[in-house]
Amino acid sequence: MNMEYSEFISKLNNGNISKVRFCVKDYNHYRNCCIRCFNDIFSFRGRQLAIPTIEVKLTNDNSELVSFIDEFDEKYRLFNINKNKYTLKEIWDKIEIFDIE
Repeated sequence: MNMEYSEFISKLNNGNISKVRFCVKDYNHYRNCCIRCFNDIFSFRGRQLAIPTIEVKLTNDNSELVSFIDEFDEKYRLFNINKNKYTLKEIWDKIEIFDIE
């Protein structure tokens, strides 16, 4: 599934994407990644609060899990590859999307 990075980020931040499963080509450590958008519900002083959350889970063991409130932080270096850290945008050409909801 091909999608331009800017289109992906726009749809993600606008709530048009609820979940995407993907991998980083030729890098086995990131073979089962997921980004999901949901409203995280908290109880505060007897009221329910819904906080728009974008969760990025890069490994099955949750050792590489990060969440953003409201919008995806494009400057956040998510990926550790060969002792270097990369943003999603920097490795977008290596991203292979399996499923998108």
